[in-house]
Amino acid sequence: MRHAAGRVLSSAALVAAAYMVAAAPGAVAVDEVRLTPDSVAPGQQLDIRVACPEGAATAESPATPRVRLEPAADGGMFGDPVIARNTEPGDYTMTVRCGMRVLFVPFTVHADRVQHFRTGTLSRAMAWALAVAGLVASAAGLLATHPRWRQWLRAEISARLPIRRR
Repeated sequence: MRHAAGRVLSSAALVAAAYMVAAAPGAVAVDEVRLTPDSVAPGQQLDIRVACPEGAATAESPATPRVRLEPAADGGMFGDPVIARNTEPGDYTMTVRCGMRVLFVPFTVHADRVQHFRTGTLSRAMAWALAVAGLVASAAGLLATHPRWRQWLRAEISARLPIRRR
């Protein structure tokens, strides 16, 4: 009876040890998840990197759509989900599924502090004003550099501005 109990215990210990050794490499590899940046604004992109030996992984959160992660050159998986523009600031959790494992990675969505400036075409009036200003500046430059016009310009300036002569 003693020998039977001893065999059962040693068999159980061997099975437990074998299970731990077999599970250890997978656990270490799968638990390596990197999410950058950890604070992001609505409309910006996240970068997810995960070591997933199963070769099929997805990531999703309330702030992003579900993304199927693609194989990376380093043997892991990667994805680049975009934070929805209507996402409220706050703390969120990215859920990464790799085979039968589910991993949770926290991240923060902060308020969009980017200033938005109106862009687009100029109005027709503004385009004409810029064209006329350019022509006037060019004409003034030509007149100021021509010898006859330079003499005339000096005479006009001295006639209109009171200049003290010593």
